[in-house]
Amino acid sequence: MTKIICELGINHDGSFKKSQQLIDYAHEAGAWGVKFQYRNLKNYFLFKKKSNEIGKEIIDKQLKKNYLNPSSIKKLSNYAKKKKLKVGISFFNIKDLDDFKNYFFDFYKIPSASSFDFELIKKISNLNKKIFISLGGKSHKDIIKNRVNFLKILKKSNTTFLHCVSNYPLLPVNSNLSYITNLKKTFNSFSIGYSSHETDIYNCIIALSKGIDFIERHITVNKKSKGLDHTSSSDLDELKKLCYYSDNYRKINLNYKKFINQGERINMQNLSQSAYVKKNIYKNSKISIKDLYFSAPNIGLDKNNVSKYLNFKVLNDIKKNDLISFNHFIQEKKFSDNFIFFCNKNKISLPVRPYDFDLINKIFKLNFYEFHLSYKDVNNFNYSGIKKNVFENKTITVHAPDYCDENDVIDIFSKNIKIKKKSKEIINKCIKICQFFQKLTGKRTLLIISFSSDNLNINKKLIYDQINAFVKNKFLKKKILILPQWLPPFAWYFGGAVVMNLFTDPKDLEYIKKIRLKICMDISHLIMSKNYFSKNLKDIYLKYNNIFEHYHIADASGFDGEGLSIGSGDLLKDINVFKKIILLNKIKVLETWQGHLNKGSLFKKDIRKIFKLTK
Repeated sequence: MTKIICELGINHDGSFKKSQQLIDYAHEAGAWGVKFQYRNLKNYFLFKKKSNEIGKEIIDKQLKKNYLNPSSIKKLSNYAKKKKLKVGISFFNIKDLDDFKNYFFDFYKIPSASSFDFELIKKISNLNKKIFISLGGKSHKDIIKNRVNFLKILKKSNTTFLHCVSNYPLLPVNSNLSYITNLKKTFNSFSIGYSSHETDIYNCIIALSKGIDFIERHITVNKKSKGLDHTSSSDLDELKKLCYYSDNYRKINLNYKKFINQGERINMQNLSQSAYVKKNIYKNSKISIKDLYFSAPNIGLDKNNVSKYLNFKVLNDIKKNDLISFNHFIQEKKFSDNFIFFCNKNKISLPVRPYDFDLINKIFKLNFYEFHLSYKDVNNFNYSGIKKNVFENKTITVHAPDYCDENDVIDIFSKNIKIKKKSKEIINKCIKICQFFQKLTGKRTLLIISFSSDNLNINKKLIYDQINAFVKNKFLKKKILILPQWLPPFAWYFGGAVVMNLFTDPKDLEYIKKIRLKICMDISHLIMSKNYFSKNLKDIYLKYNNIFEHYHIADASGFDGEGLSIGSGDLLKDINVFKKIILLNKIKVLETWQGHLNKGSLFKKDIRKIFKLTK
């Protein structure tokens, strides 16, 4: 990952308070470190004679105006270190080091103006700290000429050379980013970075593709402020974007093979078309293309696949406007009693909707089902249509919808009063449905809720405490146990990907365990979380499995490929963990994507796999 260094430069205007604000920006954005510049003004203005060189008097005035004394820099450095930021400083003059004799920074920078001052470089290298050398204003010929001098003094383990063009601001076309590749060859095995002075971050994004280790970028409170460096700096919003791309570039550039993520699956299902029949089709007859029309969603055979079956005789009557699937042409194996016994013994459950429960139950005859409800299902739940005798010996769980209406995700803590009100109404209706099933079956009915949030600046511990209080309050008053669901790094809301910030980072499990909050562990989501945050599935499971009260089971790959069939992702890399979960005396809901289609063919396929794996 490319680390971002925020250069305060002279953009603090000599203000201690503004310097603190810039440090806060760096911390909030997720930067690796901050850096100061220091010039002892007495040493700088040692040459008494007035200079008539172009621009010199402007620079001199700015340096006087924006001076921070050593005491202030030390205090600000300590402030930054408390925020877990690395802190560095640039020295232009060897004498200036004496002002910080007994104070050590995390890293030091030799600015472009002093990058061939080998006396200064040697003195700083003796501090045995990380050192950055900026090469602005130096030609390739000069760099090659001085390469031996650098190699005599510097260690490869703690030295970074920064490509730099010393214009303020720098036009993107003058940035010569291809030189980074040359610099890597010139200083093989050294760390390489880019010191950016453009008016925006686009060249920094391009530089990430060069596989560099650091980007140094000036930061400012306001890019429109008066002063030399503000136009070549980033404000907080821009800095956040740069840190985001820096943190995620590896993920953005991870896969050279194209695969379909869950959001694409949902969109392709809803936007693509399946074959439907225009008229009644009778058993043992054949279907011609003239008998078909095509319409969304794509949950059966599409135009390409249906052509394979046009010479087959249909196995059963098909009613006008019915969807065409391969089950109309190929006889599926019956779901055997052995598999039914295995599922019921190990509490394997299937997700159902109110409209397909009867069909799924007729095929699988399980004792465990989870009703996955849309907001329309909740608002229109048909209590009188429930056949009580069908639910004898069954355990039902309920999964609340993600949406409270067609525009909004459920969020009981929303600052939007309308969303908050609608969210609570949906959840209260879900609780009523749970109470109905609990009374009907005489068995505990769990309610699974996705407490999602895309706000990256929330106090997560506070929100977890509030969720915990909410769950306990509902249990005491309504006798229904609510389980927050573990979520993926990205949620597929409204056809797009949204970054999640609750119940997705494995390190949060430590606090969730501390407050004794039981959760529904979605294994597919957990795989994506551990891939995204570079964690180990076995370690997570062994440490926190006692707070996992309920499971959702599916395979996953990467950090955005969820709901995969068992064995087609990363799940079986930790096969012993998977076996332990299956054999637990807890409900496991099989959530293979589109498993309910074609009379549950994918559910059958995965149950057979699980059966073989656990024998």
